[in-house]
Amino acid sequence: GSIVARACDEIDPSAHMAVSTDVSRLSSRLCKALSVAALYGLAAALLRGTQAFLGRWSHPTPVGQHSVGSLRGRLPLPSGARSEGLLAQVHYPADPSVLIASAQTFEYCRPEVMKAVAEGYYVPEQLLKWVMAARPQVDPPWMPSVPSVGKWPVVIFQSGLWGSFEFYTQFCRDVASMGTIVVMLEHEDGTSITAVDQSSGEVIEYEEQPKWPYDIITFNRGFLGKRTDELCEAVKAIQAIASSMGHEDLDANAAASPLLQVLRGASPERFALVGHSFGACSIVHALNEVPPELAQCCGAVLLDMWPGPLTTDPSGAFCEGLGERFPVPYVSLLSEVWADNEWYGASCRRFSSARSTLCLAAATVPGSAHYWISDISLWAPGWLLRLLGVMGPADACATYASTARAVQLSLLSIFENSSHSTLRSDFSSLGLDPIARDSTT
Repeated sequence: GSIVARACDEIDPSAHMAVSTDVSRLSSRLCKALSVAALYGLAAALLRGTQAFLGRWSHPTPVGQHSVGSLRGRLPLPSGARSEGLLAQVHYPADPSVLIASAQTFEYCRPEVMKAVAEGYYVPEQLLKWVMAARPQVDPPWMPSVPSVGKWPVVIFQSGLWGSFEFYTQFCRDVASMGTIVVMLEHEDGTSITAVDQSSGEVIEYEEQPKWPYDIITFNRGFLGKRTDELCEAVKAIQAIASSMGHEDLDANAAASPLLQVLRGASPERFALVGHSFGACSIVHALNEVPPELAQCCGAVLLDMWPGPLTTDPSGAFCEGLGERFPVPYVSLLSEVWADNEWYGASCRRFSSARSTLCLAAATVPGSAHYWISDISLWAPGWLLRLLGVMGPADACATYASTARAVQLSLLSIFENSSHSTLRSDFSSLGLDPIARDSTT
């Protein structure tokens, strides 16, 4: 439509003096008609394509060998503590033949999250409801399965700023299907897209980062401190349930509490931390001086760590020091957009290239953007997501698949303490670009 209109605008009236006024008017009307027809034709084509997409979009089958169940509820706390902990969405290896009878089902996307996403991305809320509303939870609350040996390791997932369960459901499903219990926390520190205070029941609104310039470290210090406290409380609760400490009435209450049934199948001494963006930053902050509750942490997987709340040094030297002092085995994966970022790229690369032997592997995912592990890539056609800047130029399915496999290998290496020597070469075979040790560029 704009091309036709531009062609009409560029007609030089002086070159058509011999043409009658009626013909000129007819030409003008024809151009306008063609413009309108082109616009309507384009809109109709996009609508047909979008309708077809919306009618068939779904979460893909998890990549691992295990079926997956899911629950959403507040973490049970040990006796003597507050009655309830943080709201959590838990994904776990499951037996898909039997449901947990007492489990409550939930919608995949909560109305308050839809409203916030619509406002944040300037998308009509009604359109988003058409895409998201009334979708049930992706995996039913199946009975948890029992591993052949011991108990399941635990992954505690930390979301980024403006994060929510809905953004990371597929990623956590995939990690759970690899043979882990994944606990995704909804933090009540003001960084979640929405949250409800566990004590007062009041809604906690997201606290927007101020417009630049501002003191980014001071502004985020309280968020990081609160996240560390909440993470420690959650770990303590999970370990208490897994070991039955403080839950003497566990067997009596297990039938009434689906989360108890799932979490008592967790290994209390084997847990890892996985985080994206601000979530990865909060892990680095929490482990900089390891609190007692995190002393048994086996390792961490950091995805697009946001270093802004930790340092204003764009050279990356500060983060390189953090990487050298990081106290547990870790893996760092970066989207190409993040690795090339003018302000954060050097810090992320140098953190990942630290001389520490605890850095098991680090790599960049070619052609990916910052939200490449998010459910956002499932919600709309690729051309629209690229237009919004939330999807990179590479095939989204391929970049996600290579990332999921890399995370699987990373957690295997962390939990089993094996394959450290081949992890970097494994990443290369997946098409990832390794970040070499001692790289300062």
